Amino acid sequence: MLEYHGWLTIRASPSETEDELEDDRQVAERVRNLTSQLGLVPGLLDFRFINGEAFLHFGGLTNHRSQDVDDVFQLVQTIVRTAPGSYGVLYLHDDEDAERPVNEFRVYVAARGQLVEHADPFLSPIDPVIEDSGERAQERR
Repeated sequence: MLEYHGWLTIRASPSETEDELEDDRQVAERVRNLTSQLGLVPGLLDFRFINGEAFLHFGGLTNHRSQDVDDVFQLVQTIVRTAPGSYGVLYLHDDEDAERPVNEFRVYVAARGQLVEHADPFLSPIDPVIEDSGERAQERR
């Protein structure tokens, strides 16, 4: 199973001058075009303006990693790379990823043109923080 949740505030640059505000609008329009090219992905992919700021929210739950999920991750990487003022987080749990611990979420933090992976200190380890293993669930019955 693969579960992901995240958000990005879309900004062209970490600074805010009048030129950057126009750049923000241009970047937001590119992001809008990119999200519309993805079409309907399983899960949530929502781009909108709130109080003049551009936001992207995304999330999903699939049985296995798929091209649709990879497309969303590629979108996040593209935004972070081409609009280095963008910032946000992406939480990921993929129990089929042999390179990552099965019992934890990973957190990807977007800031200043970088997407950096971190261990999750809040929801991990999944068992026992948010779920009981079969053994513990039997003990509670």
